[in-house]
Amino acid sequence: MIPTIGIMVGLYIITRMVALATRAGDRAETSLVKVLAVLTAVVTVFCTASLLLSGSGRLPLLGSGASQHADTPISAAMNTVAPAPEPWFDPSNPIQLELVFTKDCWVEAVMDRTRRLSELRIQGETLRLSARDSISLTLGNTNAVRATVNGKRLDLGKGEVVRDLLIDKNSIATKRGPA
Repeated sequence: MIPTIGIMVGLYIITRMVALATRAGDRAETSLVKVLAVLTAVVTVFCTASLLLSGSGRLPLLGSGASQHADTPISAAMNTVAPAPEPWFDPSNPIQLELVFTKDCWVEAVMDRTRRLSELRIQGETLRLSARDSISLTLGNTNAVRATVNGKRLDLGKGEVVRDLLIDKNSIATKRGPA
């Protein structure tokens, strides 16, 4: 229906533009203007007949696909629950932390409360850490690090020290979450 109305409006506009362009004093309009005017009238009659014969009593504004939800009461639509977002990693998989250093940065990490790493990393290095349950992370300059956890970016803030950032399967990042 909308394309038909669009054609009708377009034909009317073209008819008026041709009529204005061809007027010279009191001369009669050209045959092109008359043909376009008749075509516009035919499309108008067709649109009106189509609307009246549809029997729905409302305008099918979005075509045939729009009527599939037209009879759903508003209260039912409001009570529809959106599906829960999928977790961004499978809890049965280990936690994979990747740190890419764009500047020198001090790193301390404790994996699963047993393995400890404490060292200075330099620009251009990448550090990959893996843990079954948790990683506690301290960074000397978050502006110097791009971090991902199981492939998802981890927001560390800008230019600040982060101490004991806990990344585990329950809280994922208690201070800052994945972006």
